[in-house]
Amino acid sequence: MRVSNLFRVALFTACMVTVSPVNAEWYGRTEAVMGTEISVQLWHESKAYADDSMDRVISEMHRIDHLMSTYKDHSEISMVNAQAAQGAVVVSDELFELIERSLDLGAVTQGAFDITYASVGKYYDFRELKSRSKPPWRQ
Repeated sequence: MRVSNLFRVALFTACMVTVSPVNAEWYGRTEAVMGTEISVQLWHESKAYADDSMDRVISEMHRIDHLMSTYKDHSEISMVNAQAAQGAVVVSDELFELIERSLDLGAVTQGAFDITYASVGKYYDFRELKSRSKPPWRQ
């Protein structure tokens, strides 16, 4: 039993000697993307690694904005909105999978999630919605 306790003390001491203090810091960046202000924050030991990681996050957000913003005429989703009434529109696999997943979520939530909300959402003022008995376009 005595050997077991000595072994535990020796192991604990060895672990404490090899543990180095953490010298990490918080790093953050704020930028305007997707029509809003976004903030990226992370904790890391290396400023260079943190800067690179934040660059990648913000770059990905710009990529998604470029692909899917309904406020940018050149985006893929704007192209679909402009051309789909005339016929089929070829889209990227990424956009197709997102639309497919959105439709699945709409079905699972029985319409609580609605991919088409933006087309009528501009007619809602949720601050006033409680006082209205009919949707604004039917009054």
